[in-house]
Amino acid sequence: MSILDDEDFLQAIQLHLQAIAKDGYIWSQDIIEFVSQPEMQSKLEVFGAKKRSISIQTAQCWLHKMGWQYGKKRNGMYIDGYERDDVVEYRDAFIAWWKGYEKRMVTYDKDGNADNKLLGFAVPPGQAFKLILVTHDELMFYENDW
Repeated sequence: MSILDDEDFLQAIQLHLQAIAKDGYIWSQDIIEFVSQPEMQSKLEVFGAKKRSISIQTAQCWLHKMGWQYGKKRNGMYIDGYERDDVVEYRDAFIAWWKGYEKRMVTYDKDGNADNKLLGFAVPPGQAFKLILVTHDELMFYENDW
């Protein structure tokens, strides 16, 4: 069994690498330095690792096992131009459209209880339905990239 089979350990490294990758590139030394931090050292100790440092080769193997590849960083989805007239016009129209639908969406309090009573949209013959907004965080968005 590898230390990388521990989901908490693996996730800590992945999140660290993602944060670094936003600013440029990563390399094997980044993992070595991250593993040498006290928090990660305590995880290695709990796992029963005899060595508390890793070699460049081990770091490279870990990068490969985690699905990281060598290459140029690809551009993300952000495109400069949010201040262009057509973009501002579209955004304003979208916000107005959204506000119309938002009135018909079920909202919840911090305990998960519906905090508004909605009638929904009228649908023949006299029935109604409600809109429920379903969202996800950027971790789900980037899952496909891995």
